[in-house]
Amino acid sequence: MSVLTEPTTEDAFSLMAKSTQLPLTEYTKVTRAQFEIESCLQQAQTLASTVLYGAFARKTIVSPLAGSIVDMLVVYRERDVRRSYPNRLIQQLLQQLQPVFPQCRHNDRNAFLYLPFDGFLFKIHPAWAREDNNYMLPHPVYNEWTRYDIHIYSDTFDRENLRHKGRLIDLIRLIKTWNRGNGNFFNGYYLELLVTEILQDHAIQSHARALCHFFRKAVALVVFQKHDPANVELIVEGLNNIDTLIQAMTQLRHAYEQASQAQQYEEEGDMASALQCWREIFGASFPGRMDLLVHKARQSGLTGAEVLRQIMALEQQ
Repeated sequence: MSVLTEPTTEDAFSLMAKSTQLPLTEYTKVTRAQFEIESCLQQAQTLASTVLYGAFARKTIVSPLAGSIVDMLVVYRERDVRRSYPNRLIQQLLQQLQPVFPQCRHNDRNAFLYLPFDGFLFKIHPAWAREDNNYMLPHPVYNEWTRYDIHIYSDTFDRENLRHKGRLIDLIRLIKTWNRGNGNFFNGYYLELLVTEILQDHAIQSHARALCHFFRKAVALVVFQKHDPANVELIVEGLNNIDTLIQAMTQLRHAYEQASQAQQYEEEGDMASALQCWREIFGASFPGRMDLLVHKARQSGLTGAEVLRQIMALEQQ
């Protein structure tokens, strides 16, 4: 018979990483909304299709979905829009969507639309496809079209995730979850690029060590801008508000100090204190002791009254 043991930090992060994956219900919510947007455009007799890309396509978007941004292209035929100014097409798209989605709005720079849907946001760019599998999107500053390769970072991410034996995707979702619980200062795409860069020369031996490594390196790197791999002429917004840079660095420094302390506790065999340090970093998103014990029991194949008996025995130790 299996014997239930005290949970470790790897148990906690494995459970937490699993909980950040989009369940089928949330995945279906996004694809159903995509279908509704396409139907709306078809009723307006618009010859266009939609493409979901970014974090949703890479599966680095975090559950729960509420508050997340899903990137979408509305792809027109080149001959229909190539000679049109982007701002005119964006206004036309807004007029087509607003009767069905009244909360749809454009951003200040007019480069894209925001469409709220059941707690999350679509970030919608009009686009047209080139023969080289790139897309032409509105420039974020100028009223003109600019090349954008939505595949280039995804290809890099896939290679790095494979090299890290599938753990990179977990680390990205964990760090995005940390960001949510600590001011949500960072742009999600920027965080993905930052994580991938920092772990490029690091072998992920455990979630805890990789997170500690990230927090240590990120403190110094967040002050720098990052060029978008999809078009190196464009800059990825690092922080949602540049005025929060000092606060963001303070949060990273605090996370690194707590993570270092957690590693020291773990090396000394004080797993309870190590878990408490990580809980201070991640807050309510970090699994509690009972959740971990139940998860470990299921993994061990324990069921029914035996689970309760062994949990009670551990609690009495």
